[in-house]
Parts: sequence; C-alpha cells; structure tokens
Amino acid sequence: MNTPLSIKQTLLHRAAKLLRGKDKLAVQLDVLEPLLDAWMDGTVEMPDVKMPRLSAILNKAGDQTRG
Repeated sequence: MNTPLSIKQTLLHRAAKLLRGKDKLAVQLDVLEPLLDAWMDGTVEMPDVKMPRLSAILNKAGDQTRG
C-alpha cells in the first residue's frame, strides 16, 4: 500500500512540474538535487525554513501559467 504524500511533498511535486524540472526547483530552493529527491520521496522531511521560498516559487510559477 502506498503512503499518501505529505502536503510538503505534494507542493514540491507541483513546483517541479510548474518549473518543468526538479533540477530547476533544486536551484531555486538552493539545495542539491539528491536532497530534493529525498524530500520529494519522503525519506527526509523538508525543513519548515524552506516553506516561504517554496511558496514564493509556486506563486510566481502559478502567475506565469495564468498569463
């Protein structure tokens, strides 16, 4: 049985999709891609200190997709 994604994991996956790549998301979050992968697969929890940056990334990417 698959464990449901946490809210942070869901947001990370959405941001990677909006940016068209985990590599781009890793750069914007200022982390190495293997760490981002660990956050996304749930083996390591993303620290709360990264949430404001992730929120800004999602807002900016969302604004760009809406026009």
